[in-house]
Formats: sequence, structure tokens, C-alpha cells
Amino acid sequence: MKNYPHSILHFRVTQKTEDLFEIEVVPGSGPMERAEHLFEHLMKKQLGKNIQIHFRRVPSIGRVPSGKLRYFISEINK
Repeated sequence: MKNYPHSILHFRVTQKTEDLFEIEVVPGSGPMERAEHLFEHLMKKQLGKNIQIHFRRVPSIGRVPSGKLRYFISEINK
């Protein structure tokens, strides 16, 4: 995401099913649509072009008790 450093302040990817991912993003001041498109392109390049990605813009993302952001969550086999 070096190309759009101010577009996405924080993100969290949640894997809902084997091929469905929800990405929560906290928008920054840069071009969101381009950043989301690049994010999707990079994920599909790594995980396969048939995955589904849904973006959800949120005002903030909660942190774990240690204060860190958790970037990836899997809901598979819960």
C-alpha cells in the first residue's frame, strides 16, 4: 500500500469462509477507491482470483487488550 500511504489508516481482514473476506478499513485523507482496488488486486494475486472481497469503511478498529491491532481474523472452524 506504499502507493497510497494516506488512504487507509488501519485495516482488519476477516476471513468469513474459505473464499470470502471482509475488510474493515479506517479511511484516511487519500483516494479510497484506488487504495481498495489495489488492496483487492494484491489479495487476489496471493489467494486466487476467485475469492470474494467486501470492503466496509468504519470510523475505528478496536485493539486487543495488549493495545495492538489485530490485522487478520479467521472465522473458519469457529
